[in-house]
Amino acid sequence: MNKLINIAKIAIYANIQSFLVHKSKSESAHNLLLFEYVGVGDLLCALDSIDQLHSHYLAKGECLWIAIPQSLAIVVKKLRPHWSDLLIIVDFNYTHRYVYDSFKSNVHALLIHSWNDIIIYSSWGKYYFLLCNAIGFKRVIYPKWGGMTQFRKKYISVGIPQTAMRFTMYSLIISAAIGRDIKCGISQIALITDNPIKDKYCVVSMCIENGHAYPYRVWLIDYFIEVIKWILNNTSWKVILTGIKYNEEVENEVNYVFGYDDRIINMMGKTNFEEWMSIIRDACCIISNDTGDVHMAASLDTKSFVIAGYWDYGRFLPYDEFIKFNNVPTPIYGEEPSCKWCRLDGLFKSNSKSLEAKRKCDAMVKEQSIYACLKAVTPESVIKEIKLWMH
Repeated sequence: MNKLINIAKIAIYANIQSFLVHKSKSESAHNLLLFEYVGVGDLLCALDSIDQLHSHYLAKGECLWIAIPQSLAIVVKKLRPHWSDLLIIVDFNYTHRYVYDSFKSNVHALLIHSWNDIIIYSSWGKYYFLLCNAIGFKRVIYPKWGGMTQFRKKYISVGIPQTAMRFTMYSLIISAAIGRDIKCGISQIALITDNPIKDKYCVVSMCIENGHAYPYRVWLIDYFIEVIKWILNNTSWKVILTGIKYNEEVENEVNYVFGYDDRIINMMGKTNFEEWMSIIRDACCIISNDTGDVHMAASLDTKSFVIAGYWDYGRFLPYDEFIKFNNVPTPIYGEEPSCKWCRLDGLFKSNSKSLEAKRKCDAMVKEQSIYACLKAVTPESVIKEIKLWMH
């Protein structure tokens, strides 16, 4: 009942605000990107497209503002400090989407200008329809998964193939906004921060951030340990453990197996953003779950090996074929399951075989806290890929 009341209040407020905005509408040299994602990996995959949008509008004598969550605004200011004055902090948390006070606060934050183009990188829906109409615009450009590109007065829905990787999606969206074909890739980052670690090392990232929407996409600690054993026995590298937060379970397990081996350096929760970047930049390679570490490694031209699953296969990995540079991430998969694309409604094939596979995976998640397709990736398959790369 509270949700329905909130939605009704939001709709009434949005319609009133829309009338007031259109009544006072004026010429504008301002454009707006609505970026609702919260992961560093999401931002890194989008960075090149945002660079190209900025350049496009700047050449027209206009500017691009970015509406973004506070957590990512901090990262943007470090990677693109010249954008700092063009960031608008908003609350796009999905659980707050139909909270009246949150919606009103977002509208208030976005009313600082009249907008020409509003570009949306996430799926169009009732929320964005109400928000965009409440703040006013000349054009709104947004993705439509599995649909055809359509131009309808002020609304441009950009057809995105269901299997499209993120770079393809961003390329199609900004091509529609700019009016010519654009290709977006991973943006290379130049970093001047010094790294105190001088020995050769590889990075092993066993964790994902606390509160992740999909915490079961973490490979087993025992499997990581088998890979670390091989590295210590077959290379001269040290092993640097990284993670946003200190993880006691990982540290205890590593210490139990290896003792306090001076070739293993635990940096989990001990680095700031720039130090974390410098550690990834100078590594021989990185072995990681499917997290932002992988896309940061690509941005810094460091080789990465990614323990990957099939839940959203093709959306973030493998990279598009047109992305060409020395150290493209190598995703490592187990046997393809019947329940491939279980998180993608438009691609998941719902039949008795896939539903049974998904039921078994759900049981494994409940009992072992890991997706079945991720557990199917063996330490041997990861070691094999590292060997191939080394030789």
